[in-house]
Amino acid sequence: MELELRRGEFRLPGGSYAADYGTLRRPLRRGGGEVELPLIRLRRRGETAREPVFVLSGGPGTPNVYSAERMAEWGLRHPPFHWLLERHDLVAVGYRGAEGRPVLDCPAVGRFMLSETRPLSRDSLRRLAGLWRDCRNSLDGRGLDPGDFTIVEVVDDLEAARRALGYGRINLLAASYGTRPAWLHARRYPESIARMVLYGVNPPGHFVWTADEVEAVLERYEVRWNSAGRQPAGLRRLIRGVLDGLPDSWRGLPLDPDRIRLATFHALFRVRRAVAVFDAFAAAARGDYAGLAFLTRAWGRRRVAWAELAAKGQSADHLPGRDYLSELDPPTATLGSPLALLYWAPVQLGGPVVELIDERWRRHGPVDAPTLCLSGELDVATPPHWVDELLPHLAAGSHLVVEGAAHCEDLERLQPAAFARVVSAFLDEGRVVADAFPPLPIDFTPEVKLGALLDRP
Repeated sequence: MELELRRGEFRLPGGSYAADYGTLRRPLRRGGGEVELPLIRLRRRGETAREPVFVLSGGPGTPNVYSAERMAEWGLRHPPFHWLLERHDLVAVGYRGAEGRPVLDCPAVGRFMLSETRPLSRDSLRRLAGLWRDCRNSLDGRGLDPGDFTIVEVVDDLEAARRALGYGRINLLAASYGTRPAWLHARRYPESIARMVLYGVNPPGHFVWTADEVEAVLERYEVRWNSAGRQPAGLRRLIRGVLDGLPDSWRGLPLDPDRIRLATFHALFRVRRAVAVFDAFAAAARGDYAGLAFLTRAWGRRRVAWAELAAKGQSADHLPGRDYLSELDPPTATLGSPLALLYWAPVQLGGPVVELIDERWRRHGPVDAPTLCLSGELDVATPPHWVDELLPHLAAGSHLVVEGAAHCEDLERLQPAAFARVVSAFLDEGRVVADAFPPLPIDFTPEVKLGALLDRP
């Protein structure tokens, strides 16, 4: 293991931050060679030093380390969690396979996501299974074994970075997918972790979203929709009716029910996006399909390291013999679980691309580090009740649910001062601020009409 560091600055419009930029080199145990992972440390600004905070973002398939230039493109004036820098260093270590070298990409799978018509049909899912087999063969040809890129290896990278930086115990601040390696870090190296804040919590076994859980979130939205007097009444009936009667095109623009289902599921990650999609379905019921034409076009444009995503999810949560095809697409469901179907049906049809990790790291076990869990009440990606499975295994665990919020970006952005207060109090002092988040009402008037986005490139 080798860590190279150089001093520098992390400059954003709101200020400049003292930083260390590094490359962490780690061996590949199965395939030979090594990985090179980016690392950024923002140094604390105050005199009082508390445990450094390692930040683990969502995924898998996407990076954990972003440059100041990229953040500026997003419109950020300060780095995320800059309010922790008064007492804590902030550290981000790259996710192996998603960034640095090598990257586990599958270009053919990416092209499928971008352009496949009716991607949830049996024929398309079988084709995708074949593309995954081709991807694995391509990795073999590059001398890469997906078993070198599992969550276990990510945790060992984090622990290696902790040691190389000379830290004792550290805090973990983890979101969504990042909560899984954070949890496992506390399992594998309990002496290294002081405290953890996990938001959008993904416990063992939950890289699969079930159709029932998606339906339950839509039902909660429907209660508010009806209470607000929105028309037509019955949100789920509205969505089902539009999808059942969807024409093939509108004003020369294609309409694809599978791509619309996938985009709708992803929109549920944030309340304001969900509202915009619901408005698009209501407009379609009146004959205006512009918003759904936009969803058809927009799905699949996100850049993802697809083989890295598969290496993490399949090695941790694949259940051989599970009937993903039937379970994730029941005929009576409003949406089913379209993204889980897209991820897991090809595994059923063509087999996994990676072996399962050790059973110890696929099941719950004791966690000694004091842990605060945060959930959005309307979170379809990591529903709050998943935390109920985790809490009995936490020696000192607490759980706050934010009413009217969905996934991680809502928790960070809808009430940013409250989020900062809660996270800071826990990481600084181990104190749980239970009354920081007032309930959030939902305004079903969209900020932007999706149809208006059709003219954008």
